[in-house]
Amino acid sequence: MFNPENRDLAAGDRIQWRLVNREFDLRNAERGTVERLDGALATIRWDRDSRVQQVDLSEHKTWDHGYAETVYSAQSKTYPRVFVLAPVESPLVNAQNFYTAITRAQFGARLWTSNVEALVSKLERQSGEKTSSSEGLGRMKADRADAFSRRQGTHLAHLKAEQERVRAERRDRALARQLDRRQRPPRSAGEHLAEGARSVAQVLDRFLEGILDRARVGRDTTAAELSRSRTPPVPQPEPTRGPER
Repeated sequence: MFNPENRDLAAGDRIQWRLVNREFDLRNAERGTVERLDGALATIRWDRDSRVQQVDLSEHKTWDHGYAETVYSAQSKTYPRVFVLAPVESPLVNAQNFYTAITRAQFGARLWTSNVEALVSKLERQSGEKTSSSEGLGRMKADRADAFSRRQGTHLAHLKAEQERVRAERRDRALARQLDRRQRPPRSAGEHLAEGARSVAQVLDRFLEGILDRARVGRDTTAAELSRSRTPPVPQPEPTRGPER
């Protein structure tokens, strides 16, 4: 969103583009110098690649005077001289922004502030280092976990003790099974053969039971079919006729 304002412009003025424009290959905060002005038609030489373009400012109105810019827009840029405005009461003034601003200058930088001592103290307190989203989320999760631990400390301690008890019982049972297997006398070859014979006999018994069940079901089905075939048909009564006329 933009607020419309009337601005005076003349040849030699610095201009700053305030919106991405694909038609002219212009970025946000693109800066240049007005070389010529014919009515609303401006001839502009852009700083980025020294391109000269003619722009109809009556149609493309998203521009502003480019004599000053924010520290954020000035990142990665270099100027012969830099003039930095650093009001102590501004929340944007911190050590990171201050360093970025003064390092844009190639030959020299000048600083304006309302209180030098207060500015130095503020820069020492506020580094301006950014926190990534992952770091912030990590801290939030840690804070929530700490708060939950403080609220539910007794209950969590009881659950932990119960879990340790269950684990100890499982370890004891597993150790007891291992000792029991180790203490059993080794089985002889005859015992192994006898156990194998019992397994084979059980398999044969189940197989024979299945055969007998299928034979029994087949016999019952055949008997039912024979019984139905031997039943004589029931005669149907003839329909009665009325007197002939």
